[in-house]
Amino acid sequence: MVTVLLQKSQMDKIGFWNVRGMNRVGKQKAINFFLQNKDIRLFGLLETKIKSRALKKVVNNFNNWCISTNNGHHNGGRIWILWQPQAVKIQFLEYNAQFIHMRVESVENRSIFYMTMVYAFNSITDRAPLWDHLRRIASQCVADCGVIDSDATGSLFTWNNKQKPEERIYSRIDRFLINKDWCDHLPDLYAHFLPEGLMDHTPLLKRLNKEGYTDIEHSTNRLQRKVHELQEQIGKNPTDAQLLAAEFEASQELKN
Repeated sequence: MVTVLLQKSQMDKIGFWNVRGMNRVGKQKAINFFLQNKDIRLFGLLETKIKSRALKKVVNNFNNWCISTNNGHHNGGRIWILWQPQAVKIQFLEYNAQFIHMRVESVENRSIFYMTMVYAFNSITDRAPLWDHLRRIASQCVADCGVIDSDATGSLFTWNNKQKPEERIYSRIDRFLINKDWCDHLPDLYAHFLPEGLMDHTPLLKRLNKEGYTDIEHSTNRLQRKVHELQEQIGKNPTDAQLLAAEFEASQELKN
């Protein structure tokens, strides 16, 4: 979940992705491929599972990105923030095991907003301090702030268990939440959920217009392009057994 508190912004291409671990080189390459083929300026990676002892080695694989993490508050590795310094200036205001809170300024037009990238613990008890922090940051809790889900396009579901077609389970558990200020300042804002590739969660990008997203995402890799095409079709028709079988077979081939 991402909670965004807006002052004023005209920025584009901001998103996040729950990658459910990125220790494998194959996942790091897939994430790099994604970042390099999108004009992304600010991005969050959740559930990275990169422990502190491996952090420097993995960070070095992401060239041309500034990166900050909350490993100092949780050795297991949970949240990464990546940004392009020529596009945005980031002032990190608070780090926690469950969130990173920051001030974001556009280099181009000097517009400013505040963003809190959240990856919460599973336990209700462990999550309790998180809500205390968010209330303090927002002055009110999420429900009281009138935060709602942004309009969205792309995949209907944001997570699946990546099992065989007959055992496949889908859910919409990743969200991009906005408040009234977002709606007033950026009425054309929407979230676009992209194909998940080898991950179980879909990546999300914030967009200010819908140009360029009616076509299937492009890829120079034939097999990766095939997987993305099948996943976009499944996003529109998740019960099609033939599509599920073809996507499962192609994904297994891509892993190998």
